[in-house]
Amino acid sequence: MKLSISLKTGLEMKYVEAGPQEAQVLILLHGLTDSSRSWSLSLPEMAKDYHVYVLDQRGHGDSVAPDGPYTLSDFADDVISFMDALHIEKASIAGHSMGSFIAQYIAIEYPERVSNLILVGSADKTVGNGTLDWLWENIQQFQDKVDPAFLEEWTSTPTPVDTEFLARLKEETAAVPISVWKSATHMLMTDDYSARLSKISAPTLIIWGEQDAVFPFEDQVRLQAAIPHAQFKRYPDVGHNIQWEIPQKIGEDIAAFVKA
Repeated sequence: MKLSISLKTGLEMKYVEAGPQEAQVLILLHGLTDSSRSWSLSLPEMAKDYHVYVLDQRGHGDSVAPDGPYTLSDFADDVISFMDALHIEKASIAGHSMGSFIAQYIAIEYPERVSNLILVGSADKTVGNGTLDWLWENIQQFQDKVDPAFLEEWTSTPTPVDTEFLARLKEETAAVPISVWKSATHMLMTDDYSARLSKISAPTLIIWGEQDAVFPFEDQVRLQAAIPHAQFKRYPDVGHNIQWEIPQKIGEDIAAFVKA
């Protein structure tokens, strides 16, 4: 069941909470047009030992979709406001894709609030990314809803994913307002904080699937070089949505990194 909280940023945010109440806090951030469901298959592993919060970020899932703005700083301020509202002084933060860039921004701007940083399906920057250019061109033609054929391509994976999970995720993705698709995509195409990645002081784990069609290996090389002492784990035969494809393994590896 999703819970609800009003943030000082003015957003009514929905979230999922799991794990021991007194355990170390782990916050999970989803990718573009996803929701807290994106982490649901991995959540059981992480919730064994950690107090986990999985957010529906602004414009996504069951959270409010304001007209704007949609910038990395606004998404990040929502997370900090969420932590303040629940009196969370410090947390490990894991972000997938768009969520990973929000996590990067938080680690740069609010280093005292981040215990560990986990970047899943990430890169050093999204400006100039070919997949985002392709996405931008496609969503311009949609008025109220995304095209079903496009949605199939957007959510496709190189390895099989739980069918019930994927069906429900597609429903939620299709419900994301076109204005949010456009605003958040434009954000990723223009917000570039790669020159400041060296300021990240939190222990960092980079997780990447070798079949990632969004952020290739050369992006991972630059990302590792930019963040001091970052660890890197690569997984064969899986793609960009790695936490859908091998959820238990990803949950275990994130939990092990936070513990270490």
